[in-house]
Amino acid sequence: EQAARLAALLASTLGKTIGVGRYDDSFNLNCVGDYFQARGVPTLLFEAGHFPGDYERETTRQYVFKALNAALQAIHAGSIEEHTLAQYLEIPENRKCYVDILIRNAHRLDQKYPEGHTLGIQYEEQLKGGRIHFEPQIAQEGDLAQLHGHIDWDLSNPEDLKKLRGSTPLQSLLKSLHR
Repeated sequence: EQAARLAALLASTLGKTIGVGRYDDSFNLNCVGDYFQARGVPTLLFEAGHFPGDYERETTRQYVFKALNAALQAIHAGSIEEHTLAQYLEIPENRKCYVDILIRNAHRLDQKYPEGHTLGIQYEEQLKGGRIHFEPQIAQEGDLAQLHGHIDWDLSNPEDLKKLRGSTPLQSLLKSLHR
């Protein structure tokens, strides 16, 4: 309950500027946080997700710092009790509903796709030469009406098709589509 109250405090603090969600309450003793909770230690898991365009995670790190700072101040001030379990339960559960790029009407790119086909592109982190590179991969395809993209291209729009063809990171992916 203490962890839930603290999460409610963080959601009220950060939720004004970014989306805050909670994961389901499934339990697995083999997971570190669940193990600590089984031992009576209130535990919060910070899942630092993606901020649009922030592939280096700089903005994300700033928000994690703000969250940790707010949590420590609340613990020090004893203000966690001002928040309730009901407030925690109002935090929406996370669902995987975003991909890095949505390419709608992919049949305009390659006729092997049926009309209206959508590609969900996810960047995969790969270590090359001691640096992280983001390689685009097709994560999902078909009718992806339930998904949102940080970038959303509809290839029935000539401008979007031009942008896609001019995107250097996607060139190797586009070549692989035509094989």
